[in-house]
Amino acid sequence: MSDKPDNPVALRPGVVGPWAVLAGSLAFVVCGGWAAVSADNWGDRAAGVAVVLFFGIGVVVAVHRLRRQRPRFIGVPRKLPAEGRAERWFHDWQAGENAFTEAERAFLDELRLAARWLPAGGVRSFAERDAGDGVEAVVAVQDHTTVFRFALHLSGGRLHGDLLGHEPVPLDGVAAGVRWVDWVLRRPVERLEWWCGGRVCAARYRFADTREAIADLVEAGWEIKGEPDAVVAVRAQGCYLETPRLPRMTRFTMSTTGR
Repeated sequence: MSDKPDNPVALRPGVVGPWAVLAGSLAFVVCGGWAAVSADNWGDRAAGVAVVLFFGIGVVVAVHRLRRQRPRFIGVPRKLPAEGRAERWFHDWQAGENAFTEAERAFLDELRLAARWLPAGGVRSFAERDAGDGVEAVVAVQDHTTVFRFALHLSGGRLHGDLLGHEPVPLDGVAAGVRWVDWVLRRPVERLEWWCGGRVCAARYRFADTREAIADLVEAGWEIKGEPDAVVAVRAQGCYLETPRLPRMTRFTMSTTGR
């Protein structure tokens, strides 16, 4: 799905770092304390005290990082947030440039009216002219940034839906198109995370019901490999679930194969 770096590095769970710092610092604190107590002269005692103070800071930092470690599995809450509605759907984001025909404007007006009942949490939408001679109504699913897009295409009087490179889905009219958009928005989405050094270095979004990959975000020098270190629920039953933010990644790849 994504291009692999020339020298891939296996990802390690981020929690190893704080535990290693804590264990090492505690060992030095114990040794320094023993030296300070058992030393025969003030110089050795002072050195022991200095070791205790220095590595005591390491203990504090490690404990603080461990307390900040979020759970490795953040599932769907028992009580879902409000589904959310939006009055404005599929706005013309290049007004004056798209030059929609009268039939296309009528289609978009009907679609916008019907779409007011769609789940709108974590969703943006717009309408534009596609690369051919048709119009597309695009839905962008968000998780702090756009994760994936799908669209309704109207061309030559025929309507179909496009999702992640799958075969186009023929749709019989606006009502069928809105039902298809609603179905996509209600599919569960989760985020798999691979951690390194206490932070996320790679993430994969996928549909939780089929485990179909949606998109990958990967830091430079890393690749997705092995089992994930964390799983975070992103969408459930049409609701967007607030998720911890990811660090900025250097490579984003959206699935176009439907695998």
